[in-house]
Amino acid sequence: MPTHRRSISRRRLRRAVAVAAAVVAIVGTIGVGSSSRPADGAPDESLGALLDRFRLADADAREEARRAILASSPSPAALVAAIREGTRFSADVPRGVASVPADGMKEPLELFVPDDYDPSRAYPLMIGLHGTGGDGRQVRDPAVAICKREGWILACPTLEKPDILNSILRAGRDGFGWGEHADNLVLKTLDHVLRHYRIDTDRVYLLGVSLGGYGTWGIGSAYPHRFAALMAYAGGIDYRENFSGTMGRLLGGRDGEGDAETGFTAGHGMRRDLLLNLRHTPIAFVHGSRDRVVEPQGDRRSAARLKELGYDHIYVEKEGWGHVPAEVERGPLVDELVAWARRRRRASPDDVIYFAAREDTRVASWIVLEEHERGALLKARRTGDGAIEIEATHVKRLTILLEDGAAPRSLTVNGVRRALPPIEAHANVVLDSYARWWDPGRLYAARVTVDVGPRESPAARPPAPPAASARRRGKLY
Repeated sequence: MPTHRRSISRRRLRRAVAVAAAVVAIVGTIGVGSSSRPADGAPDESLGALLDRFRLADADAREEARRAILASSPSPAALVAAIREGTRFSADVPRGVASVPADGMKEPLELFVPDDYDPSRAYPLMIGLHGTGGDGRQVRDPAVAICKREGWILACPTLEKPDILNSILRAGRDGFGWGEHADNLVLKTLDHVLRHYRIDTDRVYLLGVSLGGYGTWGIGSAYPHRFAALMAYAGGIDYRENFSGTMGRLLGGRDGEGDAETGFTAGHGMRRDLLLNLRHTPIAFVHGSRDRVVEPQGDRRSAARLKELGYDHIYVEKEGWGHVPAEVERGPLVDELVAWARRRRRASPDDVIYFAAREDTRVASWIVLEEHERGALLKARRTGDGAIEIEATHVKRLTILLEDGAAPRSLTVNGVRRALPPIEAHANVVLDSYARWWDPGRLYAARVTVDVGPRESPAARPPAPPAASARRRGKLY
């Protein structure tokens, strides 16, 4: 008996040693206890860690991280929760006033980050757009005091410096400075900050002065779903309103007589039609009554149109002020505007209206215009009983984004009831929406694409302008 017991003990010992050796081999393979990064899908790499890798990686490495995330088979709901609660941001980031390189930007990004930045909590973000001849520091330096007091992060990109001839040649198509061709610079600024700092994406504000004021109007109205509020000083919705005489006629702006009912040619992108897009994005704008650099007539017309639409806005015209007086940078007006701007974005409103001034602006909150013409107009509404109703003009195909992945009870497009294909929530759709905006407040679990067809709905068009104005100069909205 004793001999038999000893033989059993030896067998158990050999088995234990073999198991221990296997464990050591596995540990060495997956890198536990070392400084190396775990292999994709390794069991010790949490979903949160994979999401951090997905967010911070370049395009190729991001796809590797995507495959690893999908290999772990998270449910769409679990993935949304992990993005919102499980992602980690580094504390080792620039703080205070700094100039930093950013992906896809030739000029450094001018930043202010509070000295006590805590990556465990989300911060509001202000993006500042500078004026003619300036750079990001032109807005950053005077805005630092405001952001320091409010506890906001500030990011100010710098326009690339085109030569004068190129600027003139492209003026009729894109606009000067912060025209339509500069959209990507602002979007890259958003991408950089959202990937490296924990931001409250329901409190992102866009501010611009002079040329940057034009950018605030144009970019803010083209991408209203990205911002909680807009603030513009001495800018306007359309730069052509500031030209008269021959140049004005060439650019489709004010005619030689300076008619108060200025209209714009249908081919131009930045038109007053864009104001329709500010249904859920309030704007505060200021102009000096004696501004001779950017005259105030355009902002007056925009204020009248916003009032007509019933949209949330503030227009302040300061009697006797010129273009950009010192009071813009300090004084009670600034405090009043900042206090007004302390509001949260409506990330996914049930009712959406969107005018696409160009073919490359196509996201209207939870609707994506996949194929459309310039001048397309979309109206969409989610009803309380789960139905979706859409009116679309000059739109061939669109995609509906669904937050919870549940199929709508019914879909009506231009008055016609449409059959829906099978809809299923999927983690890959969640990752697509995350990588598109880096916005935890706008994550979607399913999508469905619909061919709109050639039919146009007259009810979807903006109201027609006066006949004489329409014949002579185009539409005014």
